[in-house]
Amino acid sequence: MFSLTVAAPNFRAGVQSMLGLTGLGKVRPNTLVLGFKNDWQNVHDDKVDEYVNIIKDAFELKYGVAILRVNDNLEMAGEDEDSSSGDEEVRKMINYYDILSSF
Repeated sequence: MFSLTVAAPNFRAGVQSMLGLTGLGKVRPNTLVLGFKNDWQNVHDDKVDEYVNIIKDAFELKYGVAILRVNDNLEMAGEDEDSSSGDEEVRKMINYYDILSSF
């Protein structure tokens, strides 16, 4: 499995970049897994629209979409507990949205 880091002005633009940039030659992921948006009733409509539009973007690119909903916070595999490197805001975004791509 390969990892990819993308800097983007917003979450949707980052997902669009990742969907277009991932893969190795003809070997490309075909599924986007998103975390369930638990706070959809309490956030601004723009955030909900962004989430829905990400799903639409994936369908337009012929990706399968799975929405992962778990009772407890999902831990990131392989993350060191004492790791202090990286941008904290990016870590929060990754933990919140928990985007996974699989082959």
